[in-house]
Amino acid sequence: MRKPLSKGPALASAVAAIICVFLAFDASATDSRTDELRIETEIIVPPLGRLETTPGSLLFPVATAADMAAGYVDMIEPVTLTVHSNSAWELYARSVGDDTEATPGPRGGPGRLLWRIERRAFSDLTNRWTRIASGESCAAGSTVQFRLRVPLSWTTTAPGRYELRIEYKLSSSPG
Repeated sequence: MRKPLSKGPALASAVAAIICVFLAFDASATDSRTDELRIETEIIVPPLGRLETTPGSLLFPVATAADMAAGYVDMIEPVTLTVHSNSAWELYARSVGDDTEATPGPRGGPGRLLWRIERRAFSDLTNRWTRIASGESCAAGSTVQFRLRVPLSWTTTAPGRYELRIEYKLSSSPG
């Protein structure tokens, strides 16, 4: 089972509590001949990760006749996702909302979001979690360029302003 990675001050408190709980003294480790005492400690460090995104909003240009003829409009700049993790990780994304289903929305808006990483082909981004990237431990940060495209059509895309939302999830990779 994948466990979501934690972050923030609450985690630091939890780690400190775990360290205190597992600090153990082994009285049987004393040697009366040498007056030595051995103390053993156990520290548990859970998988930790942080995800940063730039930009914080998804900016698409206003669609033009040339975009309609091409059949799509691309996001102005890719979303840069930076993962910091002390273990192997997996990054997931999904669309949120009724305007991002696999067919045109009920208001005649853009029907779906397409995504790609690097130079791969564009794929549908649905409301199910889709793994978009994975990697090894990367304390210094591993960068993923997440590019988005919205298909357009002269016959099915009505004029208007549409909200397209995306959620990201960072998880530790299964051992």
